[in-house]
Amino acid sequence: MLLLLACTHQELDSGITVTPTPYMWKAKKAQRKAVAALDMGLPSIIELRSTYASYMIHRTSSCPTMENQESSSWIGVWQSYCNSSGGYSFDGQALYNEVVNGVPIQDEPPPHEESGDEWYLMMVASFSLTDPQGAEFIGGGEFENLWQSEQGNFGENIIWEGRIGGTYKYTGGSGWIEDGESSLFWEASEKDGIRTMLLNGGVGWPELELYFHQLLYQSDQPLSGEIWIRDPSHYWWKVSMNGNCGIPYWNNEPQAEICLGNKLSQAIEYLFEEHKNERENPQY
Repeated sequence: MLLLLACTHQELDSGITVTPTPYMWKAKKAQRKAVAALDMGLPSIIELRSTYASYMIHRTSSCPTMENQESSSWIGVWQSYCNSSGGYSFDGQALYNEVVNGVPIQDEPPPHEESGDEWYLMMVASFSLTDPQGAEFIGGGEFENLWQSEQGNFGENIIWEGRIGGTYKYTGGSGWIEDGESSLFWEASEKDGIRTMLLNGGVGWPELELYFHQLLYQSDQPLSGEIWIRDPSHYWWKVSMNGNCGIPYWNNEPQAEICLGNKLSQAIEYLFEEHKNERENPQY
């Protein structure tokens, strides 16, 4: 990703001006592709967690082989290449850890504390999981997530930091997780009903890659920061957002306005709601 971004620079260190690779998409086509990608959603730690857990809850005492062989939990460390008696296959290895209010989780998650809560999730893994119907979940990478909440004057206040790196493919799903890649970092909060999220890094869908640079979402302010859209020529459309829209440039020449702010805001709001709902009413 960094090497690709470096190729978009218009000048070499020597001062020699170079002509950028001609783009293949016009600005409005780049917008249509980006809207279609954002409709599939941004990378979600909750979705990765739930999909992973939906396989691991069917583990047996010997498949996969857990580091803690006495554990009956889906949480923990394992390494195996095996087929379970229930028709599930587990190939690879994973370290998954979950801590709530300072307590490592082994089996049932503790109830959500209305007065204050801290939820930490972490995984480093490379695996291929298959269910009896043939749906396959392939993952290679890592994620880390810290969600802290406390009761404020106007509802729940939240501090949220996370990152997702790697590639993931789930044939039984839809959206980003169906075939996605990520090198995304975020810092987010909610205070007195106002939500903010600062995005940095890249996200890949089957037909598009986006890169966010200091992209700041505030639920009571216009969107700001940069969205870069990569077209098939490997050229990156760089869009400085001012609310819903921004002007992209090619070879320092302004192009047709690109409007992605509303779609991106919807995708960010969905992540907030998804996270709150899962913490308050955990599926696994």
